[in-house]
Amino acid sequence: MVTYDEITEEILKVKPKYIRENYIAIAETTGLTPFEIQDQRTMAIISNVRFGVTDRDEVALTFDAMGSESSGSCPYLNAEQAIGFIKDYGVRDVHELSGKPVWMLSHGNLFIWVEPCVMKVK
Repeated sequence: MVTYDEITEEILKVKPKYIRENYIAIAETTGLTPFEIQDQRTMAIISNVRFGVTDRDEVALTFDAMGSESSGSCPYLNAEQAIGFIKDYGVRDVHELSGKPVWMLSHGNLFIWVEPCVMKVK
């Protein structure tokens, strides 16, 4: 019989590093396990994509993510996360991300970016 911890470990093992780190940060913030995060995520649509030096004096990717329940968020991805995010979607220009789906977690009054909503074919 597979245990709950083994399922959680398997979920994290197959994720790229920047997504694993994001799952861990969300787990620390919400108290949810990676399995619960994956189970409770919802789809949102990306709009207003911005990539460049931010007011934090760092290179970052930010965008608006609008969920179906009148909820929205403006995720902030640092340079390393942004590179992985852009590669996962396979776009040449960050503005091509507009209109793409993204997985978000609605938890209490938080609407948190989880991971790209893409299907990888190998």
